[in-house]
Amino acid sequence: MNNNTKHIGLPLLGKQASQFYLETLNALWTNPTACPVATVDVDFERINANLPDKYAALKPLLGYMLEDLVDSGATIYLVPNITLHAALDRLDMPDETRARIAHPFEAGLDVLQAEGIQHITLAGTCHTMQSDQLADYFTARKMKVDFPSPQDIQALDKIRLNVFATGFSQQEKEKMESLLSKYKCVVLACTELSLLNTDRQFIDLARLHIESALRLIQSVT
Repeated sequence: MNNNTKHIGLPLLGKQASQFYLETLNALWTNPTACPVATVDVDFERINANLPDKYAALKPLLGYMLEDLVDSGATIYLVPNITLHAALDRLDMPDETRARIAHPFEAGLDVLQAEGIQHITLAGTCHTMQSDQLADYFTARKMKVDFPSPQDIQALDKIRLNVFATGFSQQEKEKMESLLSKYKCVVLACTELSLLNTDRQFIDLARLHIESALRLIQSVT
């Protein structure tokens, strides 16, 4: 894609997540032409090995990723990994670069506050559901955050890993819905779980993230 063309830069962070983001971008794009998105190759294996919180190792890898996004000429940067944004937010970068990053938590928080929701159940990776790393984004806006039970956390993480390995499964979708149906106002903070949320039963940070990137690219003159 021509670097002078207004487009979204999408780093390839895992097969299932990248495919979900690409398919959703194209499904939501309303113009007759294809969604203006260009993929950027990154060393996902090294990044993934240091998730969720090995920041010292993640810092240079994310620095390289941002350099590649800047070099791609993308107008908006859409990073298809919810957990990774906690590390991205800690990076020192120019304000212009930071302003180009579509942020899943800001998108989700805007929707929750617009709907007057102040109490959520956060579902994601095992680490997300056992730490404050991502919950802090919500508590900083005076929201109460609950997590699933320890037993459900383990079951959800097995579902997530299965989806990470093989993609969508109707069986895994039904398992997730059964586990989470007992909780109120569930917010999904994991792209693999978002893949299973085809009925939009739960608030979905990945989809809201994508929608925010599309609004940003359409607002740029």
